[in-house]
Amino acid sequence: MDHEIRKTILLKLIHAPRVTYNALRENVESSKFAYHLKQLEDEGVIAKYDDGYGLTAQGRKLSAFIEGDTGGKAEFPTPIVVILVRQGDKLLYQERKKEPFFGYYGPPSGKVNFGWNPKDCAIRDLKEETNLDAKHMQFRAVQYIKTIEDNKILHHHLLYVFETSEFTGELTTHTHKGHNLFLTLAEAKQCKRFPLDFMFTDTPPSTNFFVVESERYMKNGQFTDSKILSVQEFTPHDSTYITH
Repeated sequence: MDHEIRKTILLKLIHAPRVTYNALRENVESSKFAYHLKQLEDEGVIAKYDDGYGLTAQGRKLSAFIEGDTGGKAEFPTPIVVILVRQGDKLLYQERKKEPFFGYYGPPSGKVNFGWNPKDCAIRDLKEETNLDAKHMQFRAVQYIKTIEDNKILHHHLLYVFETSEFTGELTTHTHKGHNLFLTLAEAKQCKRFPLDFMFTDTPPSTNFFVVESERYMKNGQFTDSKILSVQEFTPHDSTYITH
């Protein structure tokens, strides 16, 4: 929606269920307006109704990704599942073989797909990336992480952190995404790891649920530091929580 006439049309329709042709065309050259209006109709974004023009179901879906003030593209955090797989004193790591973060070691992870709940994504991604079948998957934390380089936010991830120590299957060591291996904390410290975040330790801090906010910093594409901004710890049996 980079064209200004399209932005103008969509912004008016975002803020009103129905708008007449003349109200949509206001202050826009007639010939150009008609062209872009027709293009939006042909793409199924808008439609002409008895009482004026309005967004279609596809258009209403699209409107969630448009800034209501400017008509520009709206940006959102990327939802990710992270799977902590524990085997005794070892944690399953994956050496990434794709960007972003090529070459870094961290737990297996994957995007939350549209229409899926995070736990189902975690179970599926663990199977696809490691060939392991989780028999029990515990929801351990939600973590908000901003990755910053040169004072600009490059990535904003919303992590759903799951954990399992009950699984079956033979570990696939190499996939198109990375190299999988179990490491002790001492072994992992010798690798090029993601900055040590709150949940990624050799032993879990407790059985409670955590909400964590953190930042990590890069220079020339490499991590240099990280900072935990806040931690909320929820007990499993009631709604009380402890803020650290």
